[in-house]
Amino acid sequence: MPVRSGGVAVNGQNAIPSIHAPGSYEHVLEAVCFEACYDPSPWLDDCDEVRLAELKAEQAAKVVELAEQRRGAPVHAQSYQLPSGLPAPFETFPTGGQRCFTVEPSDVITLRMRPVRVR
Repeated sequence: MPVRSGGVAVNGQNAIPSIHAPGSYEHVLEAVCFEACYDPSPWLDDCDEVRLAELKAEQAAKVVELAEQRRGAPVHAQSYQLPSGLPAPFETFPTGGQRCFTVEPSDVITLRMRPVRVR
């Protein structure tokens, strides 16, 4: 596979940027599952440290359960969910807005290209 500057591989057929980043699948899977399970309503109540610890444990269990269900399937993610320190266009907070990616279980991150609208 040809490689662009910054170590970003480019699929020669479609010129869609992708990169292999070890550990990225687990990182993104956890981030996506955390967001899917997050329910802010219990956190808004006044609660003591014991109840807060229970809420955190319940949420962590839900995240682990959902991650186990989704493990092995590609995950769709946005820039902010990717691990930090990746080269452009895979940076966590890119200039010009968030980008969408597909992260494979093999730790390959591929930029999801938006279709061009013709007016």
